[in-house]
Amino acid sequence: MNENIEITKLSPLAPMQEGMLLHYLMDRDSEAYVEQMTMTVVGELDVALFAASMEKLVERYDILRTIFIYEEVEEPLQVVLQQRPAEVIHKNLSQMLETEQIAYIEAWKKQDRDRKFDLSKDVLMRVAILTNAPQAHTIIWSFHHILMDGWCVGILFRDFARIYLALRDGHPLPDDTPPAYTDYIQWLQEQDQQQAATFWSEYLDDYEHQAILPVYRSDSEGKKRESNEKSYTIPTAKLQELANHLQVTLNTVFSTAWGLLLQRMNNVDDVVFGTVVSGRPAEVSGIEDMVGLFINTIPKRIKSEGNQSIAELLQEVQRPTVISR
Repeated sequence: MNENIEITKLSPLAPMQEGMLLHYLMDRDSEAYVEQMTMTVVGELDVALFAASMEKLVERYDILRTIFIYEEVEEPLQVVLQQRPAEVIHKNLSQMLETEQIAYIEAWKKQDRDRKFDLSKDVLMRVAILTNAPQAHTIIWSFHHILMDGWCVGILFRDFARIYLALRDGHPLPDDTPPAYTDYIQWLQEQDQQQAATFWSEYLDDYEHQAILPVYRSDSEGKKRESNEKSYTIPTAKLQELANHLQVTLNTVFSTAWGLLLQRMNNVDDVVFGTVVSGRPAEVSGIEDMVGLFINTIPKRIKSEGNQSIAELLQEVQRPTVISR
């Protein structure tokens, strides 16, 4: 790292960040965690003001000035830098034919994904503005998933709009200080890791097999077997009514249904699969407005008994979810 770079904070990684870093180190050519959003803006767009607003957004949120250090350290660290330039690139495509514009945009998106991110050096978020016409623009917004999850995108869009409009209209910029992601990391460090390990060890006790989905295999001549597809309409209103009646979440209903399907496919009565949770603990002040990576994947176990009713199974599945929080 450049010795002239000023560091404001150092902290460990969240568990999901550690997992993403591991996958990055195992395969640096992978695009698995390169997130890319494409948006169309119709109307006037001040490109210089857009870039200035992005600079202010990066100044506002520590996580957008963060890099990840993993060499010559005892454990990986996320490093918040005092300053970090926002990367905003503008290309004017208005002189191109529409077909040429479409081809250019698709090529740019591929090139952007192929560029990837160096977690220890790069600015881990970048934006391209491709102007199709004076009143039409394509915005390509890319970032590495190790920075943040989907919830955070809405927070950033909201604050970017506030900043852009304030600069455009000559109004004061937002002067509130957003909660820092490092506050969440500190909260994580204060939790009883042994208690958590004991909970999950007991939750997964005696589980030894792997639940898998059937795959379509080729026949003896190398041709793929044709699959039969059927469409069903799921009555979500009825499912919500069932969930309310049994005092379980709709997620528990769907998770249980998926678990029962896996049981049938694997000819077992006990399966475990991963489920993504938001991971934003209410105990952390300002957690709903915090920008960072909070999601986690936890095991979900669906174990059914032969004489157990669906109602009993749903309530049993719901119970560990409540305990683990």
